[in-house]
Amino acid sequence: MSVIHKKRFEEIRKSLTVIGPREMNFLKVELLFYEVLDIAKNYGIGESNVLLGQLRQLDRDQYTKAKAPTAKSRQREINIRHFISGLKNILSNP
Repeated sequence: MSVIHKKRFEEIRKSLTVIGPREMNFLKVELLFYEVLDIAKNYGIGESNVLLGQLRQLDRDQYTKAKAPTAKSRQREINIRHFISGLKNILSNP
């Protein structure tokens, strides 16, 4: 992993903390998630790319829940918080 990408991951991790789990800010979180996916794909799309595997797992588990509409915005914000937490964990150990 290049130094530039590690630095960008740290910036994204800090941005996620500032943005927070509010429903109205979820689009910003999604854009950062897709940026991380693009960076991870630069290192290959095979099984040897552990970072990409972790992001795909996060996509299947947390992102799908965070994206889904819920009856109460509070529940959606909890799902968004879990997604952000998972993404920050991945970014802290690339």
